[in-house]
Amino acid sequence: MKLKLLAAVIMSVLVLCACSADPGEIPDDTAQTTGAPETTTVPPETEKPQTTAPETTKKAETTAKQPETTAPKKEEKTVKEYTVKTLDKLPEDWSSIEKALMDETPWVKDYVPVTYGQVVFVKNDGFYIRMTCEEKEPKATYTKWMDPVYKDSCMEFFACFDANSKAYINVEVNSLGTALSQCGVKGKRTTVSETLGYPLVVAAEVKDSEWSILIHLTLEEIEKLFGVKPEIFVSGYAFRANLYKCGDSTAVPHYNMWNRVDTKKPSYHEPDYFGKMILG
Repeated sequence: MKLKLLAAVIMSVLVLCACSADPGEIPDDTAQTTGAPETTTVPPETEKPQTTAPETTKKAETTAKQPETTAPKKEEKTVKEYTVKTLDKLPEDWSSIEKALMDETPWVKDYVPVTYGQVVFVKNDGFYIRMTCEEKEPKATYTKWMDPVYKDSCMEFFACFDANSKAYINVEVNSLGTALSQCGVKGKRTTVSETLGYPLVVAAEVKDSEWSILIHLTLEEIEKLFGVKPEIFVSGYAFRANLYKCGDSTAVPHYNMWNRVDTKKPSYHEPDYFGKMILG
């Protein structure tokens, strides 16, 4: 009995001691857990550096600078000039007279015989046109005035003596001295003999390696054909003219001239392409 009583007393004392302990203290040897999951502070999400998409590189302008395509300039017409020497009489020696070389070949280049013309003005008389071609045995078949001598080996002088008119004269001569000559505007022309009443006076000479012709146009004839007075032919007066060599039906058809004619097909009746001759 005593032992039971003693045990009961001891238990009472232990209960009293337990009730007086601080509730906030946790004995070191007791690992107290609340059962709630441990809250771990999650570090804030690291800000991703802003990855701004690199600027789209502007494409270099691919439109390459186009080369300037200037419309081709219309070719200006060639205008050669020749000084017509003024003399008191017809020269016996032509070596001192300027030569107008017929070296333009816009259509055929296979055969280009050396050809040149010389023009002088004799006071109170008129114009003399001498033409020379370095050609052996020139073809010559036509013998009558106004025959188509341009089919033979032929030299020709075209001129417009009136600066205010489009009328011009053509004088075409073969090595026999046979001539064809007309006057008027292009498309409306008459033979010179219809106006003058007679054919023009021309002469021809053939040598071993060359042949030449001489055309004479008097002041009276020019006045009748063009209506210009002889008084206009003074130093400085300019008129339009051209010099040609041709042979339409020769072994080698050819066409060369002093002032260039830029037509698609051979054509000598082109006053717009005449050169300029000036009285000296």
